Amino acid sequence: MIFVRTTVALLACLLAGAPAGCSGGGSGRFSGEPAKVINDTLQPPTRRADAVRVYWDSLEPEQKPREADALRQVYWRPTTPAPLRLAIAETIGRDPDPEVSEHAKALFRLSLPHESERDVIEAVSGVIADRDWTELTTTLVRTMSRSRAEGPERERAEAKALQRLHPNRSLEQIVFVQFLRPTVHPDDEATMRGVDLRRRFRTEAWDLLARLDPGGAQRRTMLAEIPADVDPMVEAVSAVVGTFGVLPETGMEIRWAETMRAGDARQRRWWEDAEAAHASLSDEQRRGFAMRHIEPVRWAKEHRPEWLSKGRSALYAELESRLRGRQVYVRTATRIHSDGPNRERLSDWRDRLLWGDLLAILIADEALKDPGVRRELYRQAEADRADTTTEYGGTLDADGQAFRAQLYVPRPSERLGDRAFVASEEMLANSARSLIHYHMHVQQPSQAAYAGPGREDLVYAARSGRTCMVFTSVDRGRLNADIYFPHGAVVDLGLVDD
Repeated sequence: MIFVRTTVALLACLLAGAPAGCSGGGSGRFSGEPAKVINDTLQPPTRRADAVRVYWDSLEPEQKPREADALRQVYWRPTTPAPLRLAIAETIGRDPDPEVSEHAKALFRLSLPHESERDVIEAVSGVIADRDWTELTTTLVRTMSRSRAEGPERERAEAKALQRLHPNRSLEQIVFVQFLRPTVHPDDEATMRGVDLRRRFRTEAWDLLARLDPGGAQRRTMLAEIPADVDPMVEAVSAVVGTFGVLPETGMEIRWAETMRAGDARQRRWWEDAEAAHASLSDEQRRGFAMRHIEPVRWAKEHRPEWLSKGRSALYAELESRLRGRQVYVRTATRIHSDGPNRERLSDWRDRLLWGDLLAILIADEALKDPGVRRELYRQAEADRADTTTEYGGTLDADGQAFRAQLYVPRPSERLGDRAFVASEEMLANSARSLIHYHMHVQQPSQAAYAGPGREDLVYAARSGRTCMVFTSVDRGRLNADIYFPHGAVVDLGLVDD
């Protein structure tokens, strides 16, 4: 810690008979105590920030690399306020000493993607651009992907820094290169052993590309300009684009595409069947087609071919007839839609639901008629209620003409409490052909006020690109089913009869 080191240095000076300020010959503005002020959490943040600059000016050149490392430790403390972090970043980031610069780059590489304060992000982005640290391009892309800010994406400090570092490329091209070849520091790989950082950085870059290129035209063009077999990730994305006309919208959807392309002969047959089913669709049915529609179309081609002969209005009419008279439990505990009150009836989403969404709802309703599925859901609900460390969930899969509710209980490291469900790595890896991702709200026998997804559930649907369901205990021995989509639509399917 700086305070300890400086105190020892001052004590040595005093024992030698020198004045208290002998260690640096600085301005003396803090009466020889700038390091103490830096570490004093009772001091105002702006005074602590000023102390950083005074303290740094008081150091001899040979002291700075050591003290830069000490300042990094202060930066990382959870209680360090934003003004102090900003002062540390500016101070060591702009020092010309090569060793100090390496400390600064290491700090920025690890901290900036997790920074929440816009002032700090803007300051550090400016330092990176001013110093021409192109090796931190991945860091800027990750920061821009992970954090949101007011105003246009291209006006953000990270975007401006990226353009300054790579003036001959568009912002989309810069980020696309990071999707293909991000920079992963060897020290980070050693520290995060067992975590595929390269994959993580690539999917974060893709998430950002989707925001910069919402229509997908530029991504499609850039993908077409490189060999599809450059690596498995690019091959998977190119395959779903070429076969189904679908461009994955999120990093999680890229992973989904990879699982679709991997596997055994059974998986390859599934792909061929899905391709044939998709080829039979009309232009109207393909409008808005997404990855979540691939398996419903394949299943319908085999088991309900008459549905594939119907347009959107006909599917809506059939679904409307099915749901008529069913009891609807609208979530009242929290508001989930930012543009108005909670809406969970089919008619609320008549203009939003795509043809493929209507087909998915029909198939989900069929699945809930399966006695084996109903029994399994109630069994899982009882087990979930007895386990207060997590919510339970899983996948709804086609099993021939029947269906299967496959439970994936979160591992100990994935348990975040009784009001959260974490989709495990195993669940994501094994759900290439899944119709639905679902979870439970069954903490109490009767919690109708929580029937339906919460806001975080809608976020998961959007990030994963999945059609999702939630089963809520609305009375003892009674589960209510809601289905919801990445675009925010929620439809109550009524009670699940046990």
